[in-house]
Amino acid sequence: IISNWGGRWRIAFNQKKTKVVVFGEGKRYVRVWRLGGKVIGEVDSYKYLGLDIKGNLRWDKFKQRLAQKARKSMVIACAMGMRSGVLSVAAALKVWNTIVRPVLEYGAEICDSQEWEEAENIQREMERRILGLRENTNNELMYGELGWWRLSTRRDLLSLRYWRKLLKMKETRLTKIVYEWERKQNKHIT
Repeated sequence: IISNWGGRWRIAFNQKKTKVVVFGEGKRYVRVWRLGGKVIGEVDSYKYLGLDIKGNLRWDKFKQRLAQKARKSMVIACAMGMRSGVLSVAAALKVWNTIVRPVLEYGAEICDSQEWEEAENIQREMERRILGLRENTNNELMYGELGWWRLSTRRDLLSLRYWRKLLKMKETRLTKIVYEWERKQNKHIT
């Protein structure tokens, strides 16, 4: 179908960038995939729009990469004057909201909703640095002082916002069509 569509619209597919990910945990069979008459490879995971999509529907690799990137961003944020006390709390919050938190929330709308303790640890470490507090400071105290939520709560909020956006989409949008199809297939999805 895709080959025919590409031929009709004169679109060439890059064989090096095109891969197949088979979803599910079942037994693997040897398959040969073709696109535009050429063989394309089957892989366990594929990076698309910055998301590591794995056939087993696990997000471990993706979350690990985000955590590493967020830690690097946190080091940059601290070097902006947070460590020396030059940066005010208000300015430090803007830095967090601009260069660190978005990294940890990337793809939150579609990722699994499992607890991600490493991300929570990064946020708590940043809270301590912003407020200049010790390691053993109560987490709830820091959340309250900065007016922050746990990252898991923010991720849930982002998922709900995306779901609302999905429900309001025009019926002709591909995303909406796939959502409606999935909903009909699985009666437990509302």
